[in-house]
Formats: sequence, structure tokens, C-alpha cells
Amino acid sequence: MLGIYMAPDANNVPQIQHMRKQATDWASQLNGSSISKSEAWTALHCTIPMKLKYPGPACTLTRAQCQFVMAPVNKIGLTRSGITSTLPSPFRVGPITSGGAGVLDLYTDTRAGTLMYLIDQIWRQTSSGSLANGIIENLVIEAGVTGLLWDYSFTLLKQWISTDTLLLHTWEFAFNAGLVLNIHHA
Repeated sequence: MLGIYMAPDANNVPQIQHMRKQATDWASQLNGSSISKSEAWTALHCTIPMKLKYPGPACTLTRAQCQFVMAPVNKIGLTRSGITSTLPSPFRVGPITSGGAGVLDLYTDTRAGTLMYLIDQIWRQTSSGSLANGIIENLVIEAGVTGLLWDYSFTLLKQWISTDTLLLHTWEFAFNAGLVLNIHHA
């Protein structure tokens, strides 16, 4: 399938189920194969990550949902590569050049991808950028603030925002990651 599953109420359950099935199927095939540790390592970095990353920027998956999707990949992929599957997360997702295993952190990858896309679209003043600006302005109105939304604490304002949007999740990611956004909106 090329695309994403989205329920009419915008919940991610169908997409999560589909992605978890892809991860479980991949892990079962890898576990049942007779490939070497080196080949398992290559599969862990080159096959399943691309399939799971594809729908990410269009979804509002939480960190817990991403961890649920990636669990079979991490368990079987790392074990078949000769690495303990209980490797702590910072080492598992850390860059290989810094001593990490370089395994996909689905949550960070998807949220960062969405953030880069939104910044690009707003900067280039595309129709998607205009739509994003409109959503940002709606968030500003819901939160009851003036000026740039990014100048405020996400944690403080989240309680006043009832509309669950991709932009809200992206702002939460940026805030929690300590990223300073300099995106001017209308």
C-alpha cells in the first residue's frame, strides 16, 4: 500500500495496526531466515526503516505508539545482528559514529520530518504553508495568546487547546526537544 490509513475521526489506530503488522511480519521473516549477522544488520538499517518511516510525517503518532510499532524490529533485528535487544534507547538510536547502533527512532524521525516539511512550506509560501499558517493562527486563538505561538511554553498552553492537529504534535516535539522555532505566522 502506498499512502496512509486514517480514520474519519483522525485517530491513528488503523495506521498503527498496519505498521505493527509490517514490523511483525518483517521480524518473523528475519527470525526464520538463515542470514548472517552482517546481513541482519543491513536489513535492520535498510529495509524496514524505509517502510515504517514513509507514513510518519503525515501521522500524529506518539512516542509510545512508535515504540509499540518498533518493538518487534528492535527485538529481532538487534538479536539477529548479534546485539542485545535490551540495549538502552540512547545507545540503540544513537549515531554509529558516536558508538550507538544507529537504529531508527521512529518518533524523532517522524516529528523532525514533519517539522522540516512545515518550515519549508511556510518559508516557500506554498498552499500547504498557507494552510499551516491558518492552523497556527487557530492554535493562537484557542490558546488565547498574542504574538508568536512559539514564544510560549507548550506545557502551559496545551491545557487550553482542544483541537488535536499535526501542528500541535509538531510543536510539542519541538518544545520537548528544546528547539527554538523562528517561524513567523500571520
